Amino acid sequence: MLYHTSLISPVIGSNQGPGDLLRTLEHSPLAIIYAGSQSVILFFVLSGFVLSLPFERADREGRLGYRAFLASRLCRLYLPYATAVLLAVPLVAAWHGHDVAALGGWFNGQWKLVPTGSLLVSHAEMLGDFPANALDPVLWSLVHEMRISLVFPLLLLLARGRGVLLTGALCAGLLIGGFEFQQLYRQIGMDSYGSTIAYASAFVLGIALARRRVAIRAGFERAPTLVRILALVVGVLLFTFSLWVVPTPLTGIWAEALQTGTAMLGAGLLIVVAQGSRRARRVLGVAPLQLAGRLSYSLYLVHGLVLLALAHLLWGHLPGALVIAMVWSGAFLAAAALRACVELPAQRAGRKLAALVQRPLPWPGPRPRLSLRVPPS
Repeated sequence: MLYHTSLISPVIGSNQGPGDLLRTLEHSPLAIIYAGSQSVILFFVLSGFVLSLPFERADREGRLGYRAFLASRLCRLYLPYATAVLLAVPLVAAWHGHDVAALGGWFNGQWKLVPTGSLLVSHAEMLGDFPANALDPVLWSLVHEMRISLVFPLLLLLARGRGVLLTGALCAGLLIGGFEFQQLYRQIGMDSYGSTIAYASAFVLGIALARRRVAIRAGFERAPTLVRILALVVGVLLFTFSLWVVPTPLTGIWAEALQTGTAMLGAGLLIVVAQGSRRARRVLGVAPLQLAGRLSYSLYLVHGLVLLALAHLLWGHLPGALVIAMVWSGAFLAAAALRACVELPAQRAGRKLAALVQRPLPWPGPRPRLSLRVPPS
């Protein structure tokens, strides 16, 4: 939300007033406050971390299978996603092609396509290189999240039991191979699958952190204060590397791999700090941040819609700062409504469907009785 708000140029991105300060921050590690693409990488690493935990429990209890995982995951992600797409349609229909001269290029580049039936079908299928941002500017990353969820158990198997070097090699292979695939198949509209392969490396890193989380947390808590501070500083520097190291020393796919890889490593270190630092856990445990965490998926889905709609409706009629305040309050209200009406019911439906598909199929007729007794000779 901070990143997309910063793209409305007269309020934050201008050359006057607060814009001067934020333009200075933009090319420094302090840009972590509103680093948009880096936050997506953090989201992917965190997804790999969190999604691997039920499989660990299943290893001990023998309950979770692929069908159950997929049923739960599809309900969890897809139903709120589909709702956001449907909510976007009337908004795009009302304002597509309408520019606001006072706002920046990012804003006026949104909602350019008419919401046709084929566009809705492509959003429903999530196949190929379709315009994922045509209706809601954040959905491009959810497409990769959904695709990777389909093969997540395979990633879990590939990463299981691997040492640090092998895990690093797997991450690097997916990262570089994905961007290479992107370059090779751009001509036939398949390059988004290359991005999916590259982002899968972030999930592998999250899996590795989850499997070693107990040892990492214990080691971090025992580490000297200077080492813990250094971990935080290095994490922030790596996470924002592509913002403050301009230009990057590499080009082509190597530059993309470097920018994404450093953000991944930084995200991993930030997760380590969040897990191992008592102070970080106390900060993250405060009620407002816990509430924001519960709303985060719905907020992710609707904040762009609220921002674009209110800016189209109110910009020029009210002070810009007031419009931004209304965007933020409206986005949280819309997220709370989406969570209550769609996200939570989707989670409950996913749990029920997972339990249903996990049950053994009914045997037609009476079950045969098996005996291992040896008949008398």
